Parts: sequence; structure tokens; C-alpha cells
Amino acid sequence: MPDIEVSTTINASVEKVWECLIDIESWRHWWPGHKLQKVDPAWQEGGKLVWKTGRPSTINSFTSPTYFQWMDMNMGIEIYRSFRLEVVDQGSTKIIHDLKIIGASFPPGGEAQERNDMVATLSKIRNLAEKGQTKWWEFWK
Repeated sequence: MPDIEVSTTINASVEKVWECLIDIESWRHWWPGHKLQKVDPAWQEGGKLVWKTGRPSTINSFTSPTYFQWMDMNMGIEIYRSFRLEVVDQGSTKIIHDLKIIGASFPPGGEAQERNDMVATLSKIRNLAEKGQTKWWEFWK
């Protein structure tokens, strides 16, 4: 059961970071390659993240504005990803990104690559939130 957890501190409020996480238009800026098309019916437990591939992921846990987790099932392998937000101080937020895989292991070098990808994801979220660009129309300012 590989587990990876990465975190960083963002100089933005929990609410601003949360906006980056739940605005599906901003996902293409911080989660490129994973084309999230919609959330059906809504951001809530039991909701579905519908990807461009058509295969949905299930939102297992959702607590606005601090936590959500989703699960993918593929060929008997369960993949859980989550984002958790914690207030550090006035205007700063710690974001924790967690990955748990059940039913498989990483190939050689795969765990290090996944960790690097997760760190890069948090860096992109930090850049968006600190610039205040959390909605799609703000990216062209």
C-alpha cells in the first residue's frame, strides 16, 4: 500500500486556496493531463468527478472548505487522492496532498516520480492562489 504525502504553505487564505481546488476550470492549470470536465451532481460526498476519458471518480469525503478525497477504481486497483487545508496563521494556509494505492505497487522509480508530480501540483496551486487567480477568466489578466 504505497502512501505519499506532500505539503506546502501558501500565502493565501483557506478560502482562496479552496477556490482553486473546487473551480474545475482552474484544474487545467494545476492538474494538466488530467482533464476534469464536470462534477456530477456537485462537490459533495458521493458526487462524481467526470474526466475527459468518461470514467468517473467518486468523491468519498467532502468538508468545505478544508478537505476532499476522491477514489478511482481501475482493474481492481483503488487509488485515493485527497487535499487537506489547514490555517497556518492570518492569510496563510498549509495544503496537504495525499495519495494511497491499494492493490498495486509502484514500478521502480514510480514512487519518486509521483512524489515529484505531487510537489509540482502543489507549487502550481500555490502560484494560482497567491496571485489571486482562482477563476478561469483571471488567467488572462
